[in-house]
Amino acid sequence: MRNIKYVIPILGAMLLGFISCQNQHVSIFVSTDGNDKNIGSKESPLATLNAARDVVRASNGKIKTIFLREGTYHLFSTFELSAYDSGTKEFPITYKAFNNEKVVLNGGIKISYDDIQAIEDHDVLNRLLPGVINKVYEVDLQKLNVHHFGEYGPRGFARPYKTAPNELFIDGKPQNIARWPNPGESPIKIGDLIDKGSIPRSGDFSGRGATFKWNSERPKRWSSAKDVFIAGLFNNGYADDVIKLAEINQEKQTFTTEQPHLYGFDNKHPWNTWIAYNLLEEVDLPGEYFVDEKSKKLFFYRDGRLNEDLDIQLSILEEPMVALENASFIRFEGIDFECTRGMAVYIEGGEACILEKCDFKNIGLVAVCIGKGIKGDKQLRHDFTGEEVSREIGSLYTHLYQNPAFDRKAGKNHGIISCEISNIGSGAIVMGGGNRLALEPGGNYVRNCHIHDFNRLEKTYRSAVNIDGVGNLIQHCLIHDAPGTAIYLHGNDHIIEYNEVHHVMMDGDDQGAYYLGRDPSEFNNVVRYNYWHHIGISPTAHSTMALYYDDGSCGNVAYGNVFYKAGNRTAILIGGGKYNKISNNIFIDCKLGIHTDNRQQNWAKKLLEEGDLFDTRLSLFNITNPPYSTKYPELANYWNDNPAEPANSITKNLFYKTEKLINQRFEKTIIEDNWQTEKDPGFVDFENNNYRLKEDAEVFAKIPGFQNIPFEEIGLLKIK
Repeated sequence: MRNIKYVIPILGAMLLGFISCQNQHVSIFVSTDGNDKNIGSKESPLATLNAARDVVRASNGKIKTIFLREGTYHLFSTFELSAYDSGTKEFPITYKAFNNEKVVLNGGIKISYDDIQAIEDHDVLNRLLPGVINKVYEVDLQKLNVHHFGEYGPRGFARPYKTAPNELFIDGKPQNIARWPNPGESPIKIGDLIDKGSIPRSGDFSGRGATFKWNSERPKRWSSAKDVFIAGLFNNGYADDVIKLAEINQEKQTFTTEQPHLYGFDNKHPWNTWIAYNLLEEVDLPGEYFVDEKSKKLFFYRDGRLNEDLDIQLSILEEPMVALENASFIRFEGIDFECTRGMAVYIEGGEACILEKCDFKNIGLVAVCIGKGIKGDKQLRHDFTGEEVSREIGSLYTHLYQNPAFDRKAGKNHGIISCEISNIGSGAIVMGGGNRLALEPGGNYVRNCHIHDFNRLEKTYRSAVNIDGVGNLIQHCLIHDAPGTAIYLHGNDHIIEYNEVHHVMMDGDDQGAYYLGRDPSEFNNVVRYNYWHHIGISPTAHSTMALYYDDGSCGNVAYGNVFYKAGNRTAILIGGGKYNKISNNIFIDCKLGIHTDNRQQNWAKKLLEEGDLFDTRLSLFNITNPPYSTKYPELANYWNDNPAEPANSITKNLFYKTEKLINQRFEKTIIEDNWQTEKDPGFVDFENNNYRLKEDAEVFAKIPGFQNIPFEEIGLLKIK
């Protein structure tokens, strides 16, 4: 607002005489019908968050609550809060929906009935399928001042996080970018490989794309298509990718990609398939759309009558909607965040910023990022080291792979509480916090959140919560419906407790609902009192687990969990590590309870060689000296304890209707006091999925010291 520095001090003084006091502190009001020249009272509200923030600054600590009245507030740039905007522990600054009214912060634009036109361009009409010509409409985005367009890719495993393209939402639901095959139909197997393309994972950064046969007749329709992308698992089943096509060769019936895939293309696995996106020629289902950057037009299929009551929105904003940098004791309560291409909220530094009872939906990147990211790598390197950056995630996880002590400067005690997070493009929450070198906890947490449908654009390792650092918490959450992982973990001393996780890991291979690995120093991460069920129960899920302790992961603790149909390979996989403790868990109707192996004595032994990955990481954390040696005495003795030999503890677990307790046994792995049975061990109500045990349940006699699991306390809290 122009001349704000002159206006705000005057308003700040006027406010004290006009606005009601609460606990001797002043509240102000913001409304979509307001005016930034108003004084900010309920009767004379401000219009924007920026004006409200500046009035709060000018009030010298008198204003503590900013009430937002019902309505949609469109953000076309980031709403920024800094140390100057901080509250105190006793009196936080609170941005709050007034009287539970519906308040929406929106990063898009509304498309009105008058903006929608019939298509007259014959070239466009000729590209459409004959049966939909009268059902596809256009919107001239240039007339709506839309000038920035995002690409669908490249995006995926080992690639930088990428903001979403402009996405269409109708009546609050995300629509599908035009694709073939359609949702629910089988993707197309990669045909004969002419060229796998360069393989960056093997050090070839020449950037040569792959060439392969279509293995379908459908691309014959796409002779006029430009900017087409293919998505799929092009080699390993844990590495999704979205790559642009450089050529659709009609004569040879081949695709040539513009970029390589990290591992090179392959077609030997059942999951090596492709789906093509961004095709005007394939707008054939209600809600499908295509944005043509060249003509600056949106085309979308509407089955049924158009009317003025339709809520049609297009996401625009790439930057974070809200950024809190070095701010402390600021709260957002009861506010919805919707329709944006980037992230909703970014938090860096500071203390105790809280997002409570907020609804995040239709977000292109992630709902919340706590901590700095890394500037995106342009070469697709698995072992990339980059430059730290604010307000981006970028190549954070490839950087962490090489720099596990990276302190993201996430601040401490920030919380996401009782929020619903859904229809998110690239995972839901990226949460850092704490210092790994000092084992200083961050204390950041996600509590009582309902997180679902969070992999709309990227499928692998973009999780409901990506958690890193030291001493952070995921508690009492309900997480479900995603093709990939629910929790992806780096760091130490995190606690994952009282969560219900189901119908995740529904696509791909060699992944877990909960995953960490390749760093023995990531000690003492506790998974307790969680309910993991229906994990990987899908025709397109191949080898899936509930808990995956990969490639030498050590010092993990899992107790008090219930696993039901949890993974189509095994419920828990321990990939060659040591000092893992699995106790007092219940396994129900699992193919295999626990898989253990000695991979570090064979194919993975290179990880243990002098100067290689584990040596580098453990030396970095100086494990034979405090604080690591004091807190983790087992780890301090790692190199003297035959690190290649599995030495874990699997005790006091109940296996009910589970085909096999463990796949193989090793001399130094303790396996005792477990009970495998085909009869009901004493559940309160097995038929209705109540797996708490009766007081006189037989399991207590069969497994001395077995503790009842507080099954009724798992999942979302019942808030009065």
